[in-house]
Amino acid sequence: MFRFLFLLSSILYLNTTSTGQKNIFPFDDTGNILYYKVVDTPENNTEELTKKAKEFFKAWYELKDKKFEKLISKKYSYLTFNEEEKVFESKQEYVIYPGRFLKHAKGAVSYKLVVELKDNKYRYYINNFVFHPYELNRYGKYAPASGKSVALNMITLKDELLQESDCLQLEEALQKNITMLEDYMSKSFIVADTTEKKSSQISTDW
Repeated sequence: MFRFLFLLSSILYLNTTSTGQKNIFPFDDTGNILYYKVVDTPENNTEELTKKAKEFFKAWYELKDKKFEKLISKKYSYLTFNEEEKVFESKQEYVIYPGRFLKHAKGAVSYKLVVELKDNKYRYYINNFVFHPYELNRYGKYAPASGKSVALNMITLKDELLQESDCLQLEEALQKNITMLEDYMSKSFIVADTTEKKSSQISTDW
C-alpha cells in the first residue's frame, strides 16, 4: 500500500512539475528545457563563422582580444573552443532579483550555451538549466546555498523557490542572449525552418 501511494505521489508530482513553465520555456522530448535552432548561412564557411562567433563571445563577456584567446585556449574554463570540431561551449549564469523592493538576489540560474559551426550553417542550443538559491551567509551576504541546487525543470511554480515572474525574467534575458548571438553571426542569414516547435532533440545529423 505504501509503495502504491509513493508511486502515485511521484506521478502526481511529475505531472505538476513545470506545468506553468511549459508556457514560458521550450522543452525537449525528455522534459528538459532546451532552446535549439539550426541557422543556414549561405556563402559563409566555418572560418568566417568562427570569426563571427568569437566576436559575439568577446562582446558578451566584454573581453579584449588577448584575454579572449588566452581564455579559450584553456582546457577548463567557462568558455572553450574546440578548433577541430568547431564548437564553442560557454557556461553562463543569470542572477534573479525578485523585484524592486528586495535588494538582494533570490538566486542564480546557470546554463550552457553551445555553438557548433559547419560550412554554410551553424546551430546553437542552450540547456543544462540549474537553479542555485541564495541565502544569507555568516558574513551577512547573500550567496549560493550549499547543497540546495536543483534542476530548473524540476521546480513547480507552486514552490517558494521561483515565481512565474522570475521565470519570465529569465526567459526575457535568454531571448536577448539569442538575439545578440544571431545578430553577430549575421543579420542577413536565412534561418532554417524550426516553426514554433516546443519539443525537439539535439541530433548528431544536422
